[in-house]
Amino acid sequence: MTGKPTGHRDDALAVDLLQIFNGRNIDDLIVVNARCEPVGILDLQDLPKLKLV
Repeated sequence: MTGKPTGHRDDALAVDLLQIFNGRNIDDLIVVNARCEPVGILDLQDLPKLKLV
């Protein structure tokens, strides 16, 4: 767990998310909507399954 979790908007591009994953050396990312409410979690391992990488 971290004191400052990282989140990103649900309309973000996969390339932007990859930069966050690599830049912060994390495996999971909180997905938030336009009102900054959490709507899900994206795991780095999900991207190949979705054929985004």
